[in-house]
Amino acid sequence: MAGLAERHQSNVQKVIYLILAWLSSNYVLWCFYVCAICLKRVRGASLLNRTALTPLGYPVMIVVYLLDAFVHLFVMTVLVLELIQDCVESV
Repeated sequence: MAGLAERHQSNVQKVIYLILAWLSSNYVLWCFYVCAICLKRVRGASLLNRTALTPLGYPVMIVVYLLDAFVHLFVMTVLVLELIQDCVESV
């Protein structure tokens, strides 16, 4: 009987971790989105030179695009229970 209780507790912990990961991934995506928009606005106003853009801007943009793809493919697909239309049309 002790094994059953331990497995149930382990499953509950897994569900809690998944919910926390889902919530934190959305928050992290929003934070990086704000950073990316600020970088885009500053670059558009020609206030960001190449010296600052290369070590700061490009790595942030790469992380934003990868995180966005991850969240849309895994988190949001489960949330809305459908694949992204771009992926469906290209297959």
